[in-house]
Amino acid sequence: MKVAVLGPSESALEITRALIDLGASVRLFWRPELHTEELIELHRQDVLIAAPWTKVTKRFLPAGVVPKDKTRFLDLFRVSFQVNPEAMINQGLIDQPEVYQKLSDEFMASLKSQLEMFEDVDVVIDASTLKTRRTLGPGGPAVGESRLRPGTFAFAKDESDWSQWVRESQEIAVIGDGRQAAEILCSLKTWWSKKSKRIFLVSASENPFAQFMKENHGDLNRELHSFLKSAQDEHHEALQVWEKNLAEWQELDDFVRAKKPKPEMPIPRLVIFSAHMLTGVDQLVDKSRSFLTLETIPWLTGQMQPENNQMELKTIGVDLIIGATGTARDWSKFHGLDLQPSSDGKYAREKNGSHPEMGFFTLGEGKSAQEEILTQLKTLFSPRGA
Repeated sequence: MKVAVLGPSESALEITRALIDLGASVRLFWRPELHTEELIELHRQDVLIAAPWTKVTKRFLPAGVVPKDKTRFLDLFRVSFQVNPEAMINQGLIDQPEVYQKLSDEFMASLKSQLEMFEDVDVVIDASTLKTRRTLGPGGPAVGESRLRPGTFAFAKDESDWSQWVRESQEIAVIGDGRQAAEILCSLKTWWSKKSKRIFLVSASENPFAQFMKENHGDLNRELHSFLKSAQDEHHEALQVWEKNLAEWQELDDFVRAKKPKPEMPIPRLVIFSAHMLTGVDQLVDKSRSFLTLETIPWLTGQMQPENNQMELKTIGVDLIIGATGTARDWSKFHGLDLQPSSDGKYAREKNGSHPEMGFFTLGEGKSAQEEILTQLKTLFSPRGA
């Protein structure tokens, strides 16, 4: 059997090793840069294709078409990929200068542009890296999100230095509470250290970052814990000062209190809306700020800063919005195939990675996901020499 493994990822490399051990003919799609001896060796062996894959289709069958008395598995999958032929052409200029010298400059320039090539295979295993979700709302865009002005919002991985991106802003919103949000908050620590800055964190979780803290993310766990604690300690100190000032104000005579404003309760500089969802966003033509509509999730109870749960619906204004709503797979690259994604868009609906499109698999998390796919492949093909 000939199998295409769509990378790049560590799991793509792992299942490639297992397939080679099974005697399969493998084509591992990777990026052009090869940084390890193993990748270089796989490239020498014609296993690794050092070019990004662009799409997967059937070779002949359109969507929904089934050959008479057969299954769609009869037809091969076609994996397209892009290559840069410049290195090959430059070598040709050295090896066969008489051939290339006859070509026009315009023709030579066209040859050096990206070329699309393809491989036809029996089986496709998608083990590619998940992509950042580029929506802010519940499972998709919030109302009004499509009308946001460029430069007023960004998503995880868009920036390497978030403190620099938000430098002139006073108040920003971060939507999400997983690894992406943790990385962003830690990156904003220098910016946030200035007392005039405020972050609104909007999380669908009752206890934001609780699951994240149970996982091992190396130094990021410690950095996030330090950031959250410093924000909590700062607000606690501000509350103590406020309580003292309030007590002093309450002890004043009535005619003095009438002339002296009542001390206002301080607002945290890290405001956490737990068990909330961003459902709408708006920007006024004559205003530079964005206005977010937040709603509490009825069946959840926010545990962090629970006082924010008292109103079911609220609107906040911010200078910038950062989306950190997780990752999903780019299913748009698969054309005419009968695929069923999981509800979160990351893997296949079936836990074994299979789809109605026989021969196409989506590799899930963990060693068991790889074993599930290998077991299914053994039912479709016999080992070499069997």
